[in-house]
Amino acid sequence: MNILWDFRLFSYGYGKRGAGNYCRALANAILKNRFPYKLLVWGDKSKVSGISFNHPVTWIPYSSGNWKKDLLTIPLISWLYRIDIFHYWIALGPLYNIGIAAFNRGRTIAVVYDLGLELWNIPYCQVMKNSLYWKTQKTLVKKINHLLFISESTKKDFSNAFPHSKNDSDVLYMPLVDQFKPNQKRQLYLITLGGSPHKNLARTLKAFSSIHASYPDFKLIVLGEVNKDEESINYIPENVIFEPDMAGYKEHLKRSSGLLFCSIYEGLGIPPLDAMANGCPVLVSDIQSHNETCGSFAKKANPFSIDSIADGILDIIKNNQYWSQCARNGFIRYMKSCSYSARKCIGLYDKFSTK
Repeated sequence: MNILWDFRLFSYGYGKRGAGNYCRALANAILKNRFPYKLLVWGDKSKVSGISFNHPVTWIPYSSGNWKKDLLTIPLISWLYRIDIFHYWIALGPLYNIGIAAFNRGRTIAVVYDLGLELWNIPYCQVMKNSLYWKTQKTLVKKINHLLFISESTKKDFSNAFPHSKNDSDVLYMPLVDQFKPNQKRQLYLITLGGSPHKNLARTLKAFSSIHASYPDFKLIVLGEVNKDEESINYIPENVIFEPDMAGYKEHLKRSSGLLFCSIYEGLGIPPLDAMANGCPVLVSDIQSHNETCGSFAKKANPFSIDSIADGILDIIKNNQYWSQCARNGFIRYMKSCSYSARKCIGLYDKFSTK
């Protein structure tokens, strides 16, 4: 049986974001298991990193495209390479370069990360939501044989957007393969992430500013590229440092006194999981996806309330050892949720191979 992995996402911004991290983690976990099928990968090989292909792979070159062109390109590839399972590693994404097709030669599987375009009230999403691209993708996704959701939260959002959907589906949590050794000695700084309006950086900065007088020695490091206009940031408090390249991300998780991740919306939320793997205290927004993955092992805050975020920061600082232990326990809990993800995906391949 021929299985095609659609890795076009690595040719665009997804490769450096949560979708790319999920893709790498699940792909590596799958390839560590018994994999008796012929694997083909459609993507730019030079841009696909972090995946250990310990299995023979046939690469189908990809440079660039758009969703209209792919309506014909995907069926053509499917027939030329006699594809039995076409696995889209991203579906319903907010990037018109990557689309799904009206039909394929064999069965289709698609990963849905979030329903951001339906839920985020920002100008770009509003434009895309009303575009021909999005309306077409919403129609075509109904033809996918099996949908894979990264969380129950995303699955629920999909059900709300597609109340009459008849797609078969599963939830596959992102496998955490890296288990770092927590550094017990944590330093006087916190970290947070920028990169998109839904990360809620503006309120997080204001909340940090409000506690600065009480803890003047604490710094806040903002990781990732930040568009201050897009994220409505018009004030930078004292002791705030920006690190756009993310190079120190893993070290910061080992050394910082906490991760502040008060997003307005997340399909899963990978940074809190990375933090818990390092025993790093976590402050997250009180939203469904974080409640699902972090449970009671992270401090919660109302993402729309600066006071609530500030109170959460204070709790993380004052009770740092407690929240560090909670993080380690939360990591153990999450590992139980994701331990079967790879085998469930291979089981789906096996199921389709008999039809």
